[in-house]
Amino acid sequence: MKVVDIKEGRLLGINFIDIFVVVVVAFLLFSFGSTILFKDLTFSGDEMYSAIKEFEKLNEKGFLVEAVAEGKWIGTEDVLFNSRGLIVRPTRGAFEFKLKDGRILKLGGSMSYLEDIALDKITLIPLDRHIAKLKTSPGYQFKSYNEMISYLKNLKEKNNADHLIITADFSFINSVETPQELYNKFRRRYLIRDVGKGISTENAVTLRLELAELSELENTHVKCDSIALGEVVIYLGYDTEEKPEQPTDSGPVISYEDLL
Repeated sequence: MKVVDIKEGRLLGINFIDIFVVVVVAFLLFSFGSTILFKDLTFSGDEMYSAIKEFEKLNEKGFLVEAVAEGKWIGTEDVLFNSRGLIVRPTRGAFEFKLKDGRILKLGGSMSYLEDIALDKITLIPLDRHIAKLKTSPGYQFKSYNEMISYLKNLKEKNNADHLIITADFSFINSVETPQELYNKFRRRYLIRDVGKGISTENAVTLRLELAELSELENTHVKCDSIALGEVVIYLGYDTEEKPEQPTDSGPVISYEDLL
């Protein structure tokens, strides 16, 4: 048998047309599979709305999302910017972006002129590969801030999680610090997506912490008589390659790839 038979139109005995069809189908399957299974989270400065859309999907399910941002400082003669930080929120086609020192910058698209940075490229990086939402009580009361930290650490260890992330109204009873001092203290912490001021009274300071990672809470020292948590949502984060089994008292485990 000829390896190539031009007259018969065959290669190794297989018709050229059949080979062409197989190659085209294989290419299409590979392209489709790559798009679905390995979707890139890197966007150009002209794709800000696509980046925001993907961020919102992840944020809604409890993922903390870091990013590597590359671009230039607006208002300078091409002074380059390249840094890793935490996405705080999208704002009108831009991102609020927290650096590890607590500073917050605004990242805009390639043609931006009102923000701090005009992006050439941004890559979203979820802190965890998998998230499970715990079933929680609507509120908790602790005798001290340290007691709250111990309770959350036990939850994390019990479920073999890499991270524990909490959203709640934190009411600090008889805090030695003013509402503004407490706000500033938590606002500077890197892995706390957002901090909002709640209604404070003479004896209690209330802050709304959104997606606060446990280690950041543990490293924030607060002196108060007691602490109450309201409207609590707790997520367990797993950075393992394989999806973990569903923890006890939680909803289903969600992988970030499932959302993209």
